[in-house]
Amino acid sequence: MIFANIVGGVAASLPIVSSKLVMRQAFVYTRSNLTPTILGRKFVTTRRQSAVEAVEIKQKETAPKEGKKRNTRKGEDSRKTYLLDVYKYFWNNNDIVLFAHHNNLLASENEQIRRQLHKVGKDIQIRKLKTKVFRYFLRASTFDDPASKATWRKVKRKKIRHPLEALLKGPTALIMIKSLDPKALKGVWKVLKKQNDKLFLLGGRIGQELVDLDGINKFKELSSLPELRAQLVGLLAMSSGAGIVKTLQSASSGLAMTLESRRNQLEDKNKEQEKE
Repeated sequence: MIFANIVGGVAASLPIVSSKLVMRQAFVYTRSNLTPTILGRKFVTTRRQSAVEAVEIKQKETAPKEGKKRNTRKGEDSRKTYLLDVYKYFWNNNDIVLFAHHNNLLASENEQIRRQLHKVGKDIQIRKLKTKVFRYFLRASTFDDPASKATWRKVKRKKIRHPLEALLKGPTALIMIKSLDPKALKGVWKVLKKQNDKLFLLGGRIGQELVDLDGINKFKELSSLPELRAQLVGLLAMSSGAGIVKTLQSASSGLAMTLESRRNQLEDKNKEQEKE
């Protein structure tokens, strides 16, 4: 009884720390060198893990030179600066970036979709967006550091807008594919088609081209890059082989005609000598 009271008293005296605060403390610790890294699972709850694991960032382009401090509009350890860095990493390191509207997906449904996409391709990711922050990122995406004060001033002064902003209405998720792979995009299309109104594509970027649903539909029907390369190599092999055969045939026929002409000349000459 005495032992129980002691344990209870100690437990009551411990501070209550929310998962959000623990995540923030871990994030501040890992951001001390201004380079975002993966936060360990022990720091976050399951709800936060997907966002944290996405920060597999060795983001040298946003990290300042040694000894130089970033002049960010918000604090360097703020949530907004963190998200802008993450969005820049996603945008620059994936050849296909798609926007999808989601309607109140449950955590279990979200995890199920994530597993299905992982079966299509291990590099395929899906992340829910903070639409307001991502809208600003799109406007600032052409600058070196979207989180800086200088970038914010330029975006505001020039009233920069981005064509894909129109897709950021309501709950939006980002689906990312590392390479330009039509087969992977076709697999993503099939997974999302099963979700009906729960999750559906709106448009996005393929390579450097901004596309709508028609563009996505056309691209997914193309052959993959390795297949196109194999077809090209086959065509080149066939054409070069045919060229060699044609060259050899023309060379041999030309030689035969030359020899035949020379033989006729010699025969005519011999006949003339016999007549004399």
